[in-house]
Amino acid sequence: MKFRSTLARAFPEKRLFLRTDGETRLIRLTPFVQIAGISGAALLLCWTIVSSAMVVMHGFGSGTLYEQALRDQAVYESRLNGLAIERNDRAREAADAHERLAAALDEISTIQSRLLRSEDRRRELETGVDVIASTLRKSMEERDD
Repeated sequence: MKFRSTLARAFPEKRLFLRTDGETRLIRLTPFVQIAGISGAALLLCWTIVSSAMVVMHGFGSGTLYEQALRDQAVYESRLNGLAIERNDRAREAADAHERLAAALDEISTIQSRLLRSEDRRRELETGVDVIASTLRKSMEERDD
């Protein structure tokens, strides 16, 4: 209640008469409507000031559109060069990995070849031992007979 009375003293109710073509209309402006209107106008004024300041600051900061386009192009080219360097590094790493794989496969091939030769030699020696053993058995049987 005290708030309303203070509000009514600061913003007394106003009556606005509007005449048009023989008609008179009465509009009552209560303290709440007056405060809402003043607040809306103040908010609109603040928004206008802030947006104007932003436009002015942007105008000072960015220069002309041509300069902005040049800066954007420089940033784009810098990023593109960075990506190209990164791509080349990855290609070099892939080539190095391919070379290491080829070297490992060559070594595996060499080891397999030695293993196969060793296996062949073992079979030949085994066959030789079997032949010698059978010859020795025959000789021992002939001697014993």
